[in-house]
Amino acid sequence: MNTYWNYLFEVSIGIALVWLVYRLIFKGLTFFGWNRFFLLTGMLVSIMMPLIEVQFFPKSTLPVQEFIYSFDQLEVAIRNSATFSSGWNPLLMQVILYSYFGFSATKVLVFGISIISLFQKIRNAKAQKFQEIEIYTDPEFKPASFFNKILMPSFNPDNKSHLQIFLHESAHVRLRHSWDLLGLHFIKSLFWINPFVYLIERELREVHEFQADGIVIQQIACKDYCQLLVNNLGQNSSNQLINSFNQFQIKNRIVMMNKRRSTNENKWKYLIGMPLLILVLALFSLKMTGQEDNVTGTWLGSDFEFTLHEGPDLNELIDGGRNLHVNGKLILGQDKSYQILDPTGEVNGEGNWNLESSNLMLNSLDGHLVAYQIEVISNAKMITSHQVSMETPEGTISGTIRLTYVKR
Repeated sequence: MNTYWNYLFEVSIGIALVWLVYRLIFKGLTFFGWNRFFLLTGMLVSIMMPLIEVQFFPKSTLPVQEFIYSFDQLEVAIRNSATFSSGWNPLLMQVILYSYFGFSATKVLVFGISIISLFQKIRNAKAQKFQEIEIYTDPEFKPASFFNKILMPSFNPDNKSHLQIFLHESAHVRLRHSWDLLGLHFIKSLFWINPFVYLIERELREVHEFQADGIVIQQIACKDYCQLLVNNLGQNSSNQLINSFNQFQIKNRIVMMNKRRSTNENKWKYLIGMPLLILVLALFSLKMTGQEDNVTGTWLGSDFEFTLHEGPDLNELIDGGRNLHVNGKLILGQDKSYQILDPTGEVNGEGNWNLESSNLMLNSLDGHLVAYQIEVISNAKMITSHQVSMETPEGTISGTIRLTYVKR
Protein backbone atom coordinates (compact mmCIF):
# COMPACT_ATOMS: atom_id res chain seq x y z
CA MET A 1 0.00 0.00 0.00
CA ASN A 2 1.94 3.04 -1.24
CA THR A 3 -0.49 5.83 -0.43
CA TYR A 4 -3.71 6.54 1.36
CA TRP A 5 -5.31 6.97 -2.04
CA ASN A 6 -4.39 3.39 -2.90
CA TYR A 7 -5.91 2.28 0.39
CA LEU A 8 -9.07 4.30 -0.28
CA PHE A 9 -9.35 2.78 -3.75
CA GLU A 10 -8.89 -0.79 -2.49
CA VAL A 11 -11.46 -0.32 0.28
CA SER A 12 -13.90 1.21 -2.21
CA ILE A 13 -13.55 -1.78 -4.55
CA GLY A 14 -14.03 -4.14 -1.61
CA ILE A 15 -17.19 -2.40 -0.42
CA ALA A 16 -18.54 -2.40 -3.97
CA LEU A 17 -17.95 -6.17 -4.13
CA VAL A 18 -19.79 -6.66 -0.83
CA TRP A 19 -22.82 -4.79 -2.17
CA LEU A 20 -22.71 -6.65 -5.50
CA VAL A 21 -22.47 -10.10 -3.90
CA TYR A 22 -25.30 -9.26 -1.52
CA ARG A 23 -27.56 -8.05 -4.31
CA LEU A 24 -26.85 -11.01 -6.58
CA ILE A 25 -26.88 -13.84 -4.04
CA PHE A 26 -28.39 -12.97 -0.66
CA LYS A 27 -30.91 -10.15 -0.98
CA GLY A 28 -33.92 -12.30 -1.75
CA LEU A 29 -33.32 -14.73 1.13
CA THR A 30 -35.27 -14.51 4.38
CA PHE A 31 -32.25 -15.34 6.55
CA PHE A 32 -32.16 -11.78 7.83
CA GLY A 33 -29.67 -12.44 10.61
CA TRP A 34 -27.25 -13.99 8.13
CA ASN A 35 -27.73 -11.08 5.73
CA ARG A 36 -27.00 -8.60 8.50
CA PHE A 37 -23.87 -10.55 9.42
CA PHE A 38 -22.72 -10.64 5.81
CA LEU A 39 -23.11 -6.89 5.27
CA LEU A 40 -21.37 -5.94 8.52
CA THR A 41 -18.59 -8.50 8.18
CA GLY A 42 -18.09 -7.67 4.52
CA MET A 43 -17.65 -3.98 5.35
CA LEU A 44 -15.16 -4.80 8.11
CA VAL A 45 -13.17 -7.19 5.93
CA SER A 46 -13.08 -4.61 3.12
CA ILE A 47 -11.58 -2.03 5.48
CA MET A 48 -9.08 -4.34 7.15
CA MET A 49 -7.83 -6.42 4.23
CA PRO A 50 -5.79 -3.65 2.55
CA LEU A 51 -3.97 -3.14 5.88
CA ILE A 52 -2.82 -6.78 5.85
CA GLU A 53 -0.01 -7.35 3.42
CA VAL A 54 1.31 -10.68 2.20
CA GLN A 55 4.52 -9.86 0.40
CA PHE A 56 5.15 -12.04 -2.64
CA PHE A 57 8.51 -11.87 -4.36
CA PRO A 58 8.91 -13.99 -7.50
CA LYS A 59 12.16 -15.95 -7.28
CA SER A 60 13.05 -14.03 -4.13
CA THR A 61 15.26 -15.18 -1.30
CA LEU A 62 14.68 -12.15 0.89
CA PRO A 63 13.52 -12.97 4.44
CA VAL A 64 10.06 -11.48 4.13
CA GLN A 65 7.76 -10.73 7.05
CA GLU A 66 4.45 -12.30 6.05
CA PHE A 67 1.03 -11.17 7.19
CA ILE A 68 2.09 -7.69 8.20
CA TYR A 69 -0.70 -5.88 10.01
CA SER A 70 0.40 -2.33 10.57
CA PHE A 71 -1.44 0.93 11.11
CA ASP A 72 2.01 2.53 10.93
CA GLN A 73 1.98 1.74 7.22
CA LEU A 74 -1.29 3.61 6.84
CA GLU A 75 0.18 6.55 8.75
CA VAL A 76 3.23 6.60 6.49
CA ALA A 77 1.04 6.31 3.41
CA ILE A 78 -1.11 9.25 4.47
CA ARG A 79 1.96 11.35 5.13
CA ASN A 80 3.37 10.54 1.70
CA SER A 81 0.09 10.78 -0.22
CA ALA A 82 0.95 14.19 -1.63
CA THR A 83 3.72 12.65 -3.71
CA PHE A 84 2.02 9.43 -4.80
CA SER A 85 2.42 10.34 -8.46
CA SER A 86 5.14 12.39 -10.09
CA GLY A 87 2.54 13.74 -12.49
CA TRP A 88 0.68 15.61 -9.76
CA ASN A 89 1.60 18.78 -7.93
CA PRO A 90 2.53 17.75 -4.35
CA LEU A 91 1.00 20.90 -2.85
CA LEU A 92 -2.26 20.33 -4.71
CA MET A 93 -2.40 16.70 -3.55
CA GLN A 94 -1.77 17.80 0.02
CA VAL A 95 -4.60 20.33 -0.18
CA ILE A 96 -6.94 17.67 -1.60
CA LEU A 97 -5.96 15.20 1.12
CA TYR A 98 -6.48 17.68 3.96
CA SER A 99 -9.77 18.82 2.42
CA TYR A 100 -10.93 15.20 2.26
CA PHE A 101 -10.15 14.59 5.93
CA GLY A 102 -11.57 17.99 6.84
CA PHE A 103 -14.89 17.04 5.30
CA SER A 104 -14.77 13.70 7.16
CA ALA A 105 -14.14 15.51 10.45
CA THR A 106 -17.02 17.90 9.70
CA LYS A 107 -19.41 14.99 9.11
CA VAL A 108 -18.41 13.45 12.45
CA LEU A 109 -18.84 16.81 14.19
CA VAL A 110 -22.29 17.43 12.70
CA PHE A 111 -23.34 13.89 13.59
CA GLY A 112 -22.11 14.39 17.15
CA ILE A 113 -24.08 17.62 17.47
CA SER A 114 -27.25 15.89 16.24
CA ILE A 115 -26.80 13.13 18.82
CA ILE A 116 -26.32 15.68 21.61
CA SER A 117 -29.46 17.45 20.42
CA LEU A 118 -31.38 14.17 20.45
CA PHE A 119 -30.23 13.39 23.99
CA GLN A 120 -31.43 16.83 25.03
CA LYS A 121 -34.88 16.13 23.54
CA ILE A 122 -35.00 12.74 25.25
CA ARG A 123 -34.10 14.29 28.59
CA ASN A 124 -37.01 16.73 28.24
CA ALA A 125 -39.47 14.02 27.17
CA LYS A 126 -41.82 12.10 29.44
CA ALA A 127 -40.32 8.75 30.49
CA GLN A 128 -42.08 5.50 31.32
CA LYS A 129 -41.23 1.80 31.36
CA PHE A 130 -43.03 -1.02 29.65
CA GLN A 131 -41.79 -4.63 29.55
CA GLU A 132 -38.43 -3.48 30.97
CA ILE A 133 -37.84 -1.02 28.08
CA GLU A 134 -37.71 2.75 28.51
CA ILE A 135 -40.22 4.70 26.44
CA TYR A 136 -39.90 8.45 25.96
CA THR A 137 -42.91 10.37 24.66
CA ASP A 138 -43.09 13.83 23.17
CA PRO A 139 -45.57 15.21 20.62
CA GLU A 140 -42.66 16.07 18.31
CA PHE A 141 -41.30 12.52 18.26
CA LYS A 142 -41.87 10.10 15.41
CA PRO A 143 -42.01 6.38 16.33
CA ALA A 144 -38.36 5.25 16.50
CA SER A 145 -35.75 3.45 18.59
CA PHE A 146 -32.41 4.76 19.82
CA PHE A 147 -30.11 2.18 21.44
CA ASN A 148 -32.12 0.99 24.52
CA LYS A 149 -34.77 3.69 24.23
CA ILE A 150 -38.05 3.89 22.30
CA LEU A 151 -39.32 7.28 21.16
CA MET A 152 -43.02 7.85 20.48
CA PRO A 153 -45.38 10.84 20.29
CA SER A 154 -47.58 9.09 22.88
CA PHE A 155 -47.95 5.61 24.31
CA ASN A 156 -50.88 3.72 25.75
CA PRO A 157 -50.34 -0.05 26.14
CA ASP A 158 -54.08 -0.58 25.74
CA ASN A 159 -53.98 1.06 22.31
CA LYS A 160 -53.59 -1.63 19.63
CA SER A 161 -51.57 0.54 17.25
CA HIS A 162 -49.28 1.77 20.02
CA LEU A 163 -48.62 -1.80 21.11
CA GLN A 164 -47.75 -2.93 17.58
CA ILE A 165 -45.34 -0.02 17.17
CA PHE A 166 -43.80 -0.88 20.54
CA LEU A 167 -43.28 -4.50 19.48
CA HIS A 168 -41.47 -3.35 16.33
CA GLU A 169 -39.23 -0.81 18.05
CA SER A 170 -38.46 -3.14 20.97
CA ALA A 171 -37.18 -5.65 18.40
CA HIS A 172 -34.70 -3.01 17.19
CA VAL A 173 -33.65 -2.43 20.80
CA ARG A 174 -33.14 -6.10 21.61
CA LEU A 175 -31.24 -6.75 18.36
CA ARG A 176 -28.97 -3.73 19.06
CA HIS A 177 -29.47 -2.25 15.61
CA SER A 178 -28.33 1.21 16.72
CA TRP A 179 -24.80 -0.12 17.18
CA ASP A 180 -24.76 -1.19 13.52
CA LEU A 181 -25.79 2.31 12.46
CA LEU A 182 -23.22 3.95 14.73
CA GLY A 183 -20.36 1.95 13.22
CA LEU A 184 -21.72 2.52 9.73
CA HIS A 185 -21.82 6.26 10.27
CA PHE A 186 -18.13 6.41 11.11
CA ILE A 187 -17.39 4.33 8.02
CA LYS A 188 -19.43 6.79 5.96
CA SER A 189 -17.50 9.68 7.49
CA LEU A 190 -14.17 8.19 6.44
CA PHE A 191 -15.24 6.85 3.03
CA TRP A 192 -17.92 9.44 2.27
CA ILE A 193 -16.86 9.65 -1.37
CA ASN A 194 -17.76 6.00 -2.03
CA PRO A 195 -21.38 5.65 -3.22
CA PHE A 196 -21.48 1.95 -2.34
CA VAL A 197 -21.25 2.79 1.37
CA TYR A 198 -24.63 4.49 1.11
CA LEU A 199 -26.06 1.59 -0.88
CA ILE A 200 -24.95 -0.85 1.81
CA GLU A 201 -26.43 1.42 4.48
CA ARG A 202 -29.75 1.26 2.66
CA GLU A 203 -29.58 -2.55 2.46
CA LEU A 204 -28.63 -2.84 6.13
CA ARG A 205 -31.45 -0.58 7.28
CA GLU A 206 -33.85 -2.64 5.19
CA VAL A 207 -32.57 -5.86 6.80
CA HIS A 208 -33.11 -4.25 10.22
CA GLU A 209 -36.73 -3.57 9.30
CA PHE A 210 -37.20 -7.10 7.97
CA GLN A 211 -35.87 -8.51 11.24
CA ALA A 212 -38.12 -6.34 13.38
CA ASP A 213 -41.17 -6.96 11.19
CA GLY A 214 -40.56 -10.71 11.35
CA ILE A 215 -40.64 -10.63 15.15
CA VAL A 216 -43.85 -8.57 15.21
CA ILE A 217 -45.86 -10.85 12.90
CA GLN A 218 -45.03 -13.79 15.14
CA GLN A 219 -47.25 -12.13 17.76
CA ILE A 220 -49.94 -10.33 15.77
CA ALA A 221 -51.79 -10.85 12.47
CA CYS A 222 -49.69 -9.94 9.45
CA LYS A 223 -52.67 -8.24 7.74
CA ASP A 224 -53.31 -5.92 10.69
CA TYR A 225 -49.65 -5.01 10.96
CA CYS A 226 -49.33 -4.26 7.24
CA GLN A 227 -52.33 -1.95 7.50
CA LEU A 228 -50.61 -0.15 10.38
CA LEU A 229 -47.51 0.42 8.20
CA VAL A 230 -49.62 1.93 5.47
CA ASN A 231 -51.52 4.15 7.91
CA ASN A 232 -48.24 5.51 9.32
CA LEU A 233 -46.59 6.09 5.96
CA GLY A 234 -44.13 8.96 6.08
CA GLN A 235 -43.75 9.11 9.88
CA ASN A 236 -39.98 8.79 10.03
CA SER A 237 -37.07 10.60 11.65
CA SER A 238 -34.14 12.16 9.82
CA ASN A 239 -31.61 11.20 12.51
CA GLN A 240 -29.12 8.72 11.05
CA LEU A 241 -28.72 6.73 14.26
CA ILE A 242 -32.43 6.12 14.72
CA ASN A 243 -34.44 3.16 13.51
CA SER A 244 -37.69 4.82 12.45
CA PHE A 245 -40.86 2.75 12.53
CA ASN A 246 -41.83 3.56 8.97
CA GLN A 247 -38.67 4.89 7.41
CA PHE A 248 -38.76 3.49 3.85
CA GLN A 249 -39.48 0.59 1.50
CA ILE A 250 -42.97 -0.15 2.80
CA LYS A 251 -43.76 -2.19 -0.29
CA ASN A 252 -40.65 -4.35 0.10
CA ARG A 253 -41.39 -4.91 3.77
CA ILE A 254 -44.96 -6.00 3.09
CA VAL A 255 -43.82 -8.30 0.30
CA MET A 256 -41.13 -9.83 2.52
CA MET A 257 -43.56 -10.45 5.39
CA ASN A 258 -45.84 -12.37 3.05
CA LYS A 259 -43.04 -14.23 1.32
CA ARG A 260 -42.47 -17.93 1.88
CA ARG A 261 -39.50 -18.52 4.19
CA SER A 262 -36.25 -19.59 2.52
CA THR A 263 -35.43 -23.24 3.05
CA ASN A 264 -32.31 -24.38 4.89
CA GLU A 265 -30.95 -25.74 1.63
CA ASN A 266 -30.34 -22.13 0.57
CA LYS A 267 -27.79 -21.64 3.35
CA TRP A 268 -25.15 -23.22 1.11
CA LYS A 269 -24.99 -19.85 -0.63
CA TYR A 270 -23.46 -18.32 2.51
CA LEU A 271 -20.94 -21.13 2.73
CA ILE A 272 -19.77 -20.26 -0.77
CA GLY A 273 -20.44 -16.52 -0.97
CA MET A 274 -18.61 -15.43 2.19
CA PRO A 275 -15.37 -17.39 1.60
CA LEU A 276 -15.41 -16.33 -2.06
CA LEU A 277 -15.73 -12.67 -1.06
CA ILE A 278 -12.90 -12.96 1.46
CA LEU A 279 -10.73 -14.69 -1.14
CA VAL A 280 -11.31 -11.91 -3.67
CA LEU A 281 -10.62 -9.20 -1.07
CA ALA A 282 -7.49 -11.07 0.02
CA LEU A 283 -6.04 -10.46 -3.43
CA PHE A 284 -5.62 -6.83 -2.39
CA SER A 285 -3.24 -8.02 0.31
CA LEU A 286 -1.03 -9.96 -2.09
CA LYS A 287 1.62 -7.53 -3.22
CA MET A 288 3.24 -8.76 -6.44
CA THR A 289 6.57 -6.99 -6.39
CA GLY A 290 10.18 -7.63 -7.21
CA GLN A 291 12.62 -7.74 -4.33
CA GLU A 292 14.48 -4.64 -5.53
CA ASP A 293 11.24 -2.64 -5.62
CA ASN A 294 10.65 -3.48 -1.98
CA VAL A 295 14.12 -2.30 -0.96
CA THR A 296 14.04 0.95 -2.94
CA GLY A 297 13.07 4.08 -1.01
CA THR A 298 14.04 6.20 1.96
CA TRP A 299 14.71 4.37 5.21
CA LEU A 300 14.95 6.14 8.58
CA GLY A 301 17.28 4.62 11.16
CA SER A 302 15.33 3.68 14.29
CA ASP A 303 17.54 1.29 16.28
CA PHE A 304 21.21 0.27 16.55
CA GLU A 305 22.55 -2.87 18.23
CA PHE A 306 26.17 -4.03 18.55
CA THR A 307 27.16 -7.54 19.61
CA LEU A 308 30.82 -7.79 20.65
CA HIS A 309 32.65 -10.93 19.51
CA GLU A 310 36.25 -10.01 20.30
CA GLY A 311 38.21 -7.15 21.82
CA PRO A 312 37.58 -4.42 24.39
CA ASP A 313 34.10 -3.07 25.07
CA LEU A 314 34.35 0.53 23.80
CA ASN A 315 31.09 2.21 24.72
CA GLU A 316 32.11 5.54 23.19
CA LEU A 317 32.63 3.91 19.80
CA ILE A 318 29.27 2.12 19.98
CA ASP A 319 27.46 5.30 21.07
CA GLY A 320 29.05 7.15 18.17
CA GLY A 321 27.72 4.60 15.70
CA ARG A 322 24.26 4.73 17.28
CA ASN A 323 24.17 8.54 17.12
CA LEU A 324 25.02 8.44 13.41
CA HIS A 325 22.37 5.81 12.62
CA VAL A 326 19.30 6.69 14.70
CA ASN A 327 17.27 9.35 12.84
CA GLY A 328 19.75 9.17 9.98
CA LYS A 329 18.62 8.14 6.50
CA LEU A 330 19.51 5.44 4.02
CA ILE A 331 18.27 6.48 0.58
CA LEU A 332 18.20 3.69 -2.01
CA GLY A 333 17.35 5.12 -5.43
CA GLN A 334 15.72 3.31 -8.30
CA ASP A 335 18.80 4.18 -10.37
CA LYS A 336 20.82 1.96 -7.97
CA SER A 337 22.50 4.92 -6.30
CA TYR A 338 22.51 5.25 -2.53
CA GLN A 339 23.16 7.97 0.02
CA ILE A 340 23.63 7.75 3.77
CA LEU A 341 22.75 10.89 5.74
CA ASP A 342 23.44 11.48 9.44
CA PRO A 343 20.69 12.97 11.66
CA THR A 344 21.84 16.51 10.76
CA GLY A 345 21.47 15.81 7.03
CA GLU A 346 25.20 15.62 6.31
CA VAL A 347 26.26 13.02 3.74
CA ASN A 348 27.99 10.12 5.48
CA GLY A 349 28.36 7.86 2.47
CA GLU A 350 27.26 7.45 -1.14
CA GLY A 351 27.73 5.19 -4.10
CA ASN A 352 25.85 2.33 -5.77
CA TRP A 353 23.79 -0.49 -4.32
CA ASN A 354 22.77 -3.94 -5.50
CA LEU A 355 21.05 -7.07 -4.22
CA GLU A 356 22.76 -10.44 -4.16
CA SER A 357 20.44 -13.05 -2.71
CA SER A 358 19.48 -11.63 0.72
CA ASN A 359 22.48 -9.30 0.87
CA LEU A 360 22.23 -5.55 0.29
CA MET A 361 25.58 -4.62 -1.26
CA LEU A 362 26.69 -1.00 -0.80
CA ASN A 363 29.66 -0.03 -2.98
CA SER A 364 30.92 3.45 -2.02
CA LEU A 365 32.45 5.93 -4.46
CA ASP A 366 35.89 5.15 -3.08
CA GLY A 367 35.48 1.44 -3.84
CA HIS A 368 34.67 0.24 -0.30
CA LEU A 369 32.15 -2.65 -0.45
CA VAL A 370 29.96 -3.65 2.52
CA ALA A 371 27.46 -6.55 2.52
CA TYR A 372 24.41 -6.03 4.72
CA GLN A 373 22.48 -9.23 5.46
CA ILE A 374 18.75 -8.43 5.25
CA GLU A 375 17.12 -10.25 8.18
CA VAL A 376 13.62 -8.76 7.91
CA ILE A 377 11.94 -6.56 5.31
CA SER A 378 8.44 -5.25 4.66
CA ASN A 379 6.90 -2.11 3.23
CA ALA A 380 7.35 -0.49 6.63
CA LYS A 381 10.46 -1.99 8.23
CA MET A 382 13.90 -3.38 7.40
CA ILE A 383 16.51 -4.97 9.66
CA THR A 384 20.06 -5.62 8.45
CA SER A 385 23.19 -7.01 10.05
CA HIS A 386 26.84 -7.00 9.04
CA GLN A 387 30.18 -7.99 10.50
CA VAL A 388 32.73 -5.36 11.46
CA SER A 389 36.37 -5.52 12.50
CA MET A 390 38.68 -2.59 13.23
CA GLU A 391 41.93 -1.71 14.89
CA THR A 392 41.79 0.60 17.90
CA PRO A 393 44.46 1.79 20.38
CA GLU A 394 42.92 -0.69 22.81
CA GLY A 395 43.28 -3.57 20.37
CA THR A 396 41.30 -5.26 17.61
CA ILE A 397 37.55 -5.12 18.04
CA SER A 398 35.08 -7.25 16.05
CA GLY A 399 31.38 -7.87 16.26
CA THR A 400 27.97 -7.68 14.55
CA ILE A 401 26.05 -4.49 13.95
CA ARG A 402 22.29 -4.83 13.63
CA LEU A 403 20.49 -1.85 12.10
CA THR A 404 16.74 -1.28 12.15
CA TYR A 405 15.01 1.07 9.66
CA VAL A 406 11.46 2.23 9.10
CA LYS A 407 10.18 3.29 5.68
CA ARG A 408 9.69 6.97 5.02
